[in-house]
Amino acid sequence: MRRRNALVAAGILSAALIGAGCATVESEALRVSLASVSIAEATLLEQRYSLRVRFQNPSERAVKLDGFVYDLTLNGRQFARGVSDQTIVVPRFGEQLIELPAIGTTGGAIRQVLDLTNRRQVDYRLVGRANEGGTQMRFDGKGDIPIPTQLFDLVR
Repeated sequence: MRRRNALVAAGILSAALIGAGCATVESEALRVSLASVSIAEATLLEQRYSLRVRFQNPSERAVKLDGFVYDLTLNGRQFARGVSDQTIVVPRFGEQLIELPAIGTTGGAIRQVLDLTNRRQVDYRLVGRANEGGTQMRFDGKGDIPIPTQLFDLVR
């Protein structure tokens, strides 16, 4: 009985040490932020945007990302989405800017403009995934964009 208890305790201790070892090898998540948004093309039914996205890598190894899928929400509402087959390498303890295309609808843009009259800032969220060496790396960046009070004077 003692031997069995000792084996169980050793097994639990080994599992805990292996788990702790795996946790230290795992890299930290990439930090993602929206650097800018510009209109690339506008038609009656949709707009094409260029999203300038900053990826920061707080880990000790470089990260190669190949292929992106992403959604941009503003103030909790879907604004634009996109895909890209670009490849970037985010250096260890470094950052990389990338231009990502996105498409949004005219209705979505109009809803955002109408919603601005009640807000002093625009909250954004950029959620997506990218391929990293055959696995999917998810990212989720949040932030806010203050709206200058002069803009409200133009609307009134």
